[in-house]
Amino acid sequence: MRDQFACGIRDDSTRFELFKDKTITFEKALEEALAREEATKNAAGAAPSSTSHAYKQENFALDERRTESKRRAKQRPYEDRQQSAERQCFCCGKKGHATKDCKYRDRKCDFCHKKGHLERACIKKKNLSNKFLEHNSSASDSEPADSESECGSVRSTNYIDFHNICTAKSRNDCYSISAEPVYFDVNINDKIITMEFDSGTYYSVMSEKFVKKHFPTEKISKVEIHLISYENSAMEPRGQLKNLLVKLNNETKILKCLILKGDKVPLIGRQWLAAFDL
Repeated sequence: MRDQFACGIRDDSTRFELFKDKTITFEKALEEALAREEATKNAAGAAPSSTSHAYKQENFALDERRTESKRRAKQRPYEDRQQSAERQCFCCGKKGHATKDCKYRDRKCDFCHKKGHLERACIKKKNLSNKFLEHNSSASDSEPADSESECGSVRSTNYIDFHNICTAKSRNDCYSISAEPVYFDVNINDKIITMEFDSGTYYSVMSEKFVKKHFPTEKISKVEIHLISYENSAMEPRGQLKNLLVKLNNETKILKCLILKGDKVPLIGRQWLAAFDL
């Protein structure tokens, strides 16, 4: 929220100072911005008046400023509308309106679980998955769909496979490096599930057979997501498990998990780990 607030400040020097201090809180940032704005107003209103000549010059300058202010006041509504149309909203990720007027400003993000933006506008998610291929990201039924298409068509350099996912410069790199798998014991709906950690995948996934065996009563929901494997072949998820009660690192989160064909070991991806700040 601090970063979103700082991005909306017009004064370059104030915005630079807020971004320079990495430890500043939102409350301190607001206080600093208001103090700078008040100081600027006071400085603009202060003028020397030691002589009659200087006083007349200052009055003339003030008259010019008033005239200029009136002209800008008439022009400002148009400029504000134009800037709003060009600037991306930090709440929903779309253009055409100001962040303060966004109807989603009170919504809770499904990814970072913080209030004030939708998942598609989540800065934390973009930082983690800026190289991940995902089509139809707006299909989540927890976020209203707009009339215009939000489907992505960007080619990713991350290749997603269900088992032993690789993110490497070349295929040979994946198979020439020997490393022991890393496992997490995750409590999912009061069941301890051993999941293999794979840093190359964004989503956490389970196989269809594994779900039938360990979560036979859980409802499988449809999902509009398409994955591409390491060999460049399309992978269609069979669905997803929603509202899973996941406990890890002494924290509890409600998360989603993709279901893929096969019987491989479950994988825990970056999305879940990010939810637990790991």
